[in-house]
Amino acid sequence: MALVTITYNAWNHNREVIPASRQPRVGFRPLQTSFANGLMTNREVWGSLDPTTGAGSVQLESTAGLLFVPFMDWLTDGATSENDRTGYCEWRAIFPGKGGPIEELPPAVHINGVLYGWGAPPEQLHDVVYFDLTGPKVRVWGPEGGNA
Repeated sequence: MALVTITYNAWNHNREVIPASRQPRVGFRPLQTSFANGLMTNREVWGSLDPTTGAGSVQLESTAGLLFVPFMDWLTDGATSENDRTGYCEWRAIFPGKGGPIEELPPAVHINGVLYGWGAPPEQLHDVVYFDLTGPKVRVWGPEGGNA
């Protein structure tokens, strides 16, 4: 377990800073509640955000099995309070790894099972790790982006 720093830029689709009057916030929520390595997680972590540049950072716990979903919310046109917050977007889950720029983090790969057999895996398997038991050496297949 280690606390690592993730950096990011929060902009709109035109790569422009979201105006400070819209009070943008960037958060990271655990993909699921977890007791990973004795660490209990159940809530989002809020990051910092520079209203002038859109640059921000957050410190997240980096431990095996703990994935985070980055998200951003903001006040929409005419909104005046926290209750009016309706602008929202989120991205694919990330694994904090060793920290650094968010775009350089290792991908979060979801594995929904482990299968074994003799020969190559069937083509329709996607989110599983597959062990080929043919021969003296076991061959392993994993999802794209996985380290199997």
